[in-house]
Amino acid sequence: MILSDMPQTQKGSWFLHYREKMDKDLIEGIKATLYEIWHTKERIREMRKKKEKNGGRSARTPHRWNGCV
Repeated sequence: MILSDMPQTQKGSWFLHYREKMDKDLIEGIKATLYEIWHTKERIREMRKKKEKNGGRSARTPHRWNGCV
């Protein structure tokens, strides 16, 4: 994403034509990837919160770990 004020000269308006040149499928793929990264981080945060509420143990970890399941 490019942020700028409106250019005053032709030389300064180079980025105004980027929209016409961009690959829309590539942009959508990047957006989808960023969403997946965000979603994964949210799931990790939720898992950590649950673990903290569970006394530092995950739901899958037995209360006493003796090397056997």
